Amino acid sequence: MSSPGSGIFSGFTKLCKGLAVMLVGGHIVVQLLPVSVTYLALIPARTIPFGWNLITAGYVEQSVHGVVVSTLGLLFMGKLLEPVWGSKEFLKFIFIINFLTSVCVFVTAIALYYVTMEEKYLYMPLSGFHGVLAGFLVGIKQIVPDQELHLLKIKVKWLPSLVLLLSIAISFFTPESATYLPTLIFGTYIGWIYLRYLQRKPESKLRGDPSEEFAFFTFFPEFLRPIVDPVASIFHRMLCGKSEVSSDSQGYTLGGAPLLGSDPIEASRRRERGARALEERLAADKLVAGLNSEEAHVDESDHFKIKTVHAKEMLENNQSGKNFCHWCNLDMKMCGFGYSTYVVFLALHVSDFVFGIVDRAIFIFVIAEEIRSHNIRRQRHHTIFHFNSHSFDLYLLTLLS
Repeated sequence: MSSPGSGIFSGFTKLCKGLAVMLVGGHIVVQLLPVSVTYLALIPARTIPFGWNLITAGYVEQSVHGVVVSTLGLLFMGKLLEPVWGSKEFLKFIFIINFLTSVCVFVTAIALYYVTMEEKYLYMPLSGFHGVLAGFLVGIKQIVPDQELHLLKIKVKWLPSLVLLLSIAISFFTPESATYLPTLIFGTYIGWIYLRYLQRKPESKLRGDPSEEFAFFTFFPEFLRPIVDPVASIFHRMLCGKSEVSSDSQGYTLGGAPLLGSDPIEASRRRERGARALEERLAADKLVAGLNSEEAHVDESDHFKIKTVHAKEMLENNQSGKNFCHWCNLDMKMCGFGYSTYVVFLALHVSDFVFGIVDRAIFIFVIAEEIRSHNIRRQRHHTIFHFNSHSFDLYLLTLLS
């Protein structure tokens, strides 16, 4: 019988399960064949001949805790994002974020080498799925920004910012920060760029999310936004100017009026879809809990049936019980209609004496079942036995109270 908390670990999509198997498989390969890190991980000095590691690096976890966090993050965040985006868009997001994050990390490592002239930036093997996980957090921020996490008492929209802030703080105390910090930063930023400017929306045939609620300054607290917004505008024009021109040419506005899907209404609809998907997931978990309680009820019914069988065996094996049932059967055949009520009452009074260890409720069930079976098997000329149901119910409640 499944436990009530099992619903938390159910509902994972087939695509997420397949990707999780790939992450675990990549970790096993690296552990069994350490030389494979040279060909699968991102090593900037060897990326030029081994260009494929820009793709493979994101799916290789070199540590046990890394593969555990990546696998759980993929399963749980994918369970929320894939139903909203669709499997094709979800897989496309993973591929694009992973590849572009690897490219940015490669360029950063080369730049750090020329600035510091330290060869560790060229030969340090970089890999991991955490860049895509950071992009997933941005996607959740877009879909359900106002959903509150009960454990942390914060809204989902602050998760990407808090993860980056915590990672930067830890980097001051760990020498391995270069292996994960650039990946997290670029994964978050590229995930935001893709969702903000590039993601295609089938319902409106437009790209991106131009709503103010998903602007870059929303990653920062209120007191920093006046400082961040001008800087973000500069990078916006430098890096995303082409995308903005393309958006205008496709008609985000027409005569100053926003088109369908290009205004906050479209963003609100997308958030509603995300909230609806989350509610459906919670409803599914409650359904699993209800099934568990039903299974417990079935177990109680089975226990009752076992006790009933035990009572019947006692009736068959006890000589007094045989005589008593034989007498009841003869008297009911002789007296017919209505007299069975008296027989049952008398049986209840003597049950404690004849069958002391049998519950009265079980004894009632056995007697009633015998009367019903007799009525079903009776011939046309036989008497129909029944008792006053109202009086019997009152008497039963009195005995069980």
